[in-house]
Amino acid sequence: MTFFSSVARRLPEIVVIVVGLVVVLGRKPNHPKASNLAAGGLALLLVETVVSSAFYAAVPTFVSAPRAIGALYSAGGLLFSLVFAGALALVVAAVVADRAPR
Repeated sequence: MTFFSSVARRLPEIVVIVVGLVVVLGRKPNHPKASNLAAGGLALLLVETVVSSAFYAAVPTFVSAPRAIGALYSAGGLLFSLVFAGALALVVAAVVADRAPR
């Protein structure tokens, strides 16, 4: 139940990501490089959103010691922040891709 409430809380994010993927993939014939970068970044964001929700919901189920839960949350937070940063970097790269110099 915790997983579903966590996903429900992030539902607006998930909707924006999915709509973004549809838009980006629809523009792929016109801007293939930018579309691939943006689609990769958005897909990574979608995976990060779902996996992090599952991770934070599952940790208290499998670990009971508060110190261990804290350590896992810290490690997970670092990992998910790195994945988020990578996804954001791909989206930013998509913004400048396929642009002709002025």
